[in-house]
Amino acid sequence: GTRRARSISEGTIRRETSNLHRLYASITSGAAERVIEKHEKGQNVTIILTELPAFVSLTSEPELDNTRWLVDDVLVHVGPRLEREFIPGAYVVSIDNPYFQVSTVKLEARRAEKINLKQSLQAVDGALLIKVTPEDAEISVNGDVAGTGSLDQKRPGGAYDIRISRDGYVSTEEKVEVTHTVPVIERSYHLKPVSAYLTVFTKPEGGQLLLN
Repeated sequence: GTRRARSISEGTIRRETSNLHRLYASITSGAAERVIEKHEKGQNVTIILTELPAFVSLTSEPELDNTRWLVDDVLVHVGPRLEREFIPGAYVVSIDNPYFQVSTVKLEARRAEKINLKQSLQAVDGALLIKVTPEDAEISVNGDVAGTGSLDQKRPGGAYDIRISRDGYVSTEEKVEVTHTVPVIERSYHLKPVSAYLTVFTKPEGGQLLLN
């Protein structure tokens, strides 16, 4: 029958023998599996081995679904964590979330190695710069009153719902995002007065109303 041999590590191999038949193999590198056929019995057999990949698990802190993972500047995944095999070698992993500073991790992946890392992300230092007309209009950010007339406030990276309101004027709303590419949001809002309505009843019916 056939005999099966599996490498254990570089330069080492386990061989199975039966009925005085023995396998001789020379190993060049890595790890592989090879079935020895009947006609190869008694011959020297060379097994060309490939290196086992490293398994890498990287997690961002905080864990966010819109985090982009790039390996050597190539996008490979979007999500809170990166889990994949790497061919042995050196890599630069970039962690890109719009609300945080881009973070990089240098990896040295070795054969059959398991790497587990957690990388903390630094929030973007941003700001909201808002001017409003009329000057006593109220400025709300994410539902909380932040000021009137104008606002100059530092804010970390993130999404913000802005609302400008005043009695007698039409309110306006906008959603903005403070990101590492646009850390400072500048806005100037001009509220419009509410349109006036005039309802007139005339007696007797059929009369005429003249306006100049």
